[in-house]
Amino acid sequence: MLDEKWFPDSLAKGTQITEEELFDLTATEQVDKKEFLQAIDLWLQFLDKDLEKALPWTMIGMIYLHIGNPFKAEKFLKKPTEQEPRNPTHWDHLGFAYFNQGRVQKAIDHYKKALGLDYKRKETLNRLSYSYYALDKLEEAKKGFYEVLEFDGKNAFALYHLGLIYQSLEVYPKAILFYSETVALEPDHKEAWKNLGDCYEKTKNPQKAAECYGKV
Repeated sequence: MLDEKWFPDSLAKGTQITEEELFDLTATEQVDKKEFLQAIDLWLQFLDKDLEKALPWTMIGMIYLHIGNPFKAEKFLKKPTEQEPRNPTHWDHLGFAYFNQGRVQKAIDHYKKALGLDYKRKETLNRLSYSYYALDKLEEAKKGFYEVLEFDGKNAFALYHLGLIYQSLEVYPKAILFYSETVALEPDHKEAWKNLGDCYEKTKNPQKAAECYGKV
């Protein structure tokens, strides 16, 4: 699932829409039908008319990310950072493309640029923290996920990954706390239930462990 909303709020019934919004709506319908290449082609037609709009570059890049081609995504997601360098969303998108290429440090650099423009971006903070986690920089990752929780105490992604970090550090009581909060928010989170069971096993509570494994 893509992270950004695909069409403007102004597309209410009976509303006058711009040519750009019409392109967006039509491309959105094609994405919903999984006609990704047709949606890309439509946005390329828009670029033939106007190379200076950030939206078509962004949408093409996000579609390429969605279909698993982060290298082509990079080509298109770079342009909006040049057009609108004060827009943190563009730096976040480009960072996400780099992460999916395996260029994790470069992703971190771009997430930091986004956060320098808007430090309360929870999604970017989560991505930055996860990037540190991927590099096994657990203290940096932990710090970032705690910052997410300062803005959103019920952020399941941050809670789950704090559970992972504390489990890897063998701090099982804290891991249990964060996994428990995760499954309270997302009862179908099988990985969290399984890990919670493992932590109860480590703390010699087989009954609780069995209850958790029963949820997997």
